[in-house]
Amino acid sequence: MKMPRRKKEALDEIDYGIIRILLTHGGRTPLSDIAKQLGASIGTVKRRLENLIKSKVIQDIIPIVEPSLFGFHGSLILVRFKEPGAEKVLEILEKDPRVIFAAKVTGEYDLAFVFLFKDHAELSEFINSLLVTRIIERTSTFVILEWNVIRFKLPLKESKTS
Repeated sequence: MKMPRRKKEALDEIDYGIIRILLTHGGRTPLSDIAKQLGASIGTVKRRLENLIKSKVIQDIIPIVEPSLFGFHGSLILVRFKEPGAEKVLEILEKDPRVIFAAKVTGEYDLAFVFLFKDHAELSEFINSLLVTRIIERTSTFVILEWNVIRFKLPLKESKTS
């Protein structure tokens, strides 16, 4: 059995092309269209896409929606730790489907994440649940007033194969 490709390995033109097409045209692009654009067989594109997903280069193929249309408000929450503990908090965030983005950051804070909530009580309860870990020195919370750019796309340049 062939082992899945590790993230650090370089992508070739076909892999890069599949990713670019999916990011540009969406996850519902037929494999036949991708194959045609790349000059590859449908079988090759299918195998490559499966490998990209298995190796976590492509982590998911999902629709991108406007959270407010579903009754959600958003908040950007910054966290500063008293002591090392980002991993413990990241485990909590990873399990909560209301957290749609999280990253370790540089600067005054150690962690930034986006949290979706239905009302202020839910937001307050969530922040308090993090504070009981006792490893957080401080948080700063910003309520998102308007979603201006919602995209999970990379600004990839055109490849030679397109």
